[in-house]
Amino acid sequence: MNMKTLNKFSLSRNKALVAYLIVLLLMIIAPLVIKDAFILRLFTTTYIFSIVCFGNMLVVGYTGMLCLGFVAFYGIGSYAGALAAKELGFGFLLSVLFAGIVAAIVGFVISLPCLRLSVDFVGLITTSFLNIFLAIARNWRSLTGGPNGVTGIPRPVIFGYRIASVTSFYYLMLIFMVLSFILLNNIIHSKYGRMLQGIRDNELGAVSVGVDSRKMKIFAFTVGSLFAGIAGSLYSFYISAINPDNFIFNISTQIMQMCVLGGMGSLPGAVIGAAFFTVVPELYRSLALYRIGLGGIIMVLCMLFRPQGLLGSRAFAGDKGFADRIKRARVVAQQKKAAAK
Repeated sequence: MNMKTLNKFSLSRNKALVAYLIVLLLMIIAPLVIKDAFILRLFTTTYIFSIVCFGNMLVVGYTGMLCLGFVAFYGIGSYAGALAAKELGFGFLLSVLFAGIVAAIVGFVISLPCLRLSVDFVGLITTSFLNIFLAIARNWRSLTGGPNGVTGIPRPVIFGYRIASVTSFYYLMLIFMVLSFILLNNIIHSKYGRMLQGIRDNELGAVSVGVDSRKMKIFAFTVGSLFAGIAGSLYSFYISAINPDNFIFNISTQIMQMCVLGGMGSLPGAVIGAAFFTVVPELYRSLALYRIGLGGIIMVLCMLFRPQGLLGSRAFAGDKGFADRIKRARVVAQQKKAAAK
């Protein structure tokens, strides 16, 4: 890498850092400007979904595996955190950590049979696991409360301060979202992140240079499940009551749509996608019932005109999108026109 390339890379990273700091500053001052509690609740929910999208992005966007039932790990974390606080008497932070660890252990176990399968079959396995999780949540009444779920989840208490107001929940979820972003961003830009991206782009090539694809896929699945579990526990503390309907397949589809729209292989894209699918349907309530259908239409448009999403990696762009075909047709037309002259 020559000095010119190095300076260009350094300048690009500095610009990204400045952009992150500006966005973070806007998020911090938002409650001081926005007095509508409903809008603040939407942003709070966006931060929670951003964390679960971070986990899904690590598995799908950076490693190239397909996890259609990712909401199962989100649900496991939600139930684990709620039961730890309500039944075991754990504090808030300990409950969140416990939920993340439980989800990570389950993710580790589920990843083992996925290693020998193609991407499509991994999606089927995770979908089947989601159905198993929902069946357990709906029928193990003594543990999960059955269809009624878990209610009366205590409010978070941190160092003696009780989180109860809309603004305090906003800042709490913002802190967790920012910390999750920093941790995953460091992982992605480390040698482990480069290994994962190498597996995504060309697994055979990555293996040929010494990357243990088996261990790295387990690592991605485990860490992704960890963040999904943390997000699930935050969600349960936020709404104080959960039931199996909070974790159905439609929610898993919605999480995937958030990642696709924002951009596969992009953590900032995950935040944008989560914000779009959380805020827009609620601001326009008449569209809320059609959220999944609108999401499907948006995904089709993304596949046609921008396969990598808004901020996604070029690894997902391909060369078969409708927009690329139009560009190639224009180039061919120009070449024929020039040859005719």
